[in-house]
Amino acid sequence: FLKTVDRITVRTLLGTLDAKEREIICRRYGLTRVREEEGGGLTHYDEGATLEQLASEHSVSRERIRQIEYEALRKMRRAYNGKLSENGRR
Repeated sequence: FLKTVDRITVRTLLGTLDAKEREIICRRYGLTRVREEEGGGLTHYDEGATLEQLASEHSVSRERIRQIEYEALRKMRRAYNGKLSENGRR
């Protein structure tokens, strides 16, 4: 999903997530948010964090990280589809 939308759209959709969800999605997909004073936006790196790495950092199970990732992506898809509907593309 994230690889099929442009950077501006991804940045907007990330804004629909809470801080933990946003961090997990950014880390899983190798995205880094650039500070506004540096131009804002996203930088993409090839290496994303593994479920194991994130689980260890957040002191939860890999399954819990997977659940958070799934829910965050679902929120982003819904926001994206809602945006398409508003623009009359559906």
